[in-house]
Amino acid sequence: MMNLNQVDKIWRDFAEQNKLQLEVIDKNYFHGIKTQYFITVSSSSPKIVLQGLLNKNGQGYNLYKTKISITNKGTDNYAFNEVVDKRLFGLFKNSYKDLKQKEFLSLLRKYGAKKLRIENNEKVLEFEYIFNSQKDFKKIKNIIDDIIKASA
Repeated sequence: MMNLNQVDKIWRDFAEQNKLQLEVIDKNYFHGIKTQYFITVSSSSPKIVLQGLLNKNGQGYNLYKTKISITNKGTDNYAFNEVVDKRLFGLFKNSYKDLKQKEFLSLLRKYGAKKLRIENNEKVLEFEYIFNSQKDFKKIKNIIDDIIKASA
């Protein structure tokens, strides 16, 4: 079970330690709570934004996600707009024929991400969990460096 107060503290500590602006949006619904965290890591090119999403409701259907958005001013033209790490029964993994898709898929698997969406010079890396430890935040620099290198 995830402790929401611990997640909140980790996101606030990361922003404070790195002297970054943290924006927290809390919305209460009659069926639950939705909390979003936004941290702009870099506002110059490439622009990098972290987004954390916690969605808890009374029926026990909870959603946790982290997104890392990387926006370049250059033009990235790919023959695809998304790469997804799919697994069937935990045994069968998907693969791609395109070399760039293969490279991005290996990065998804390396860092435990689920999806990479590419649209309008923005790459959005999606995780099916919210960053809830210092260890998660420590790997951000490596993730960003690898995605930028793979994009070149």
